[in-house]
Amino acid sequence: MPGSVIYDFGDMRTFTSSAAEDENRPSQVRVRMDIFHALSEGYSPQLTFLVPVETENLVSGARLITMIMGIRFLTDYLNGDIYYKIHYPDQNSTVAAISFSLPGVFSPNEAEMNAEVAQI
Repeated sequence: MPGSVIYDFGDMRTFTSSAAEDENRPSQVRVRMDIFHALSEGYSPQLTFLVPVETENLVSGARLITMIMGIRFLTDYLNGDIYYKIHYPDQNSTVAAISFSLPGVFSPNEAEMNAEVAQI
């Protein structure tokens, strides 16, 4: 479906996290930079059509999509877990909380991540 490559690239949050999406200990969640490097390297040859403002915002896309997904999980939790399949009570609430904490996890690596995507 038509959309923004920023969202697609930003959704790498699920691949680069060191923990499961429903990890209930935010302190265990880290960015796996080796996976980020592999994803960036794989995407690079395909993104030559990007204009500079898009390239500059690829990493911001990870923050944005993480917050969007957190809102979706929280909304589903508040609506009685009718969209996302859950395996235990409060799972969507847990996933939402982790999603809302992830943008802070990106911060220590953001300069390195932005420098890498700037080469695209």
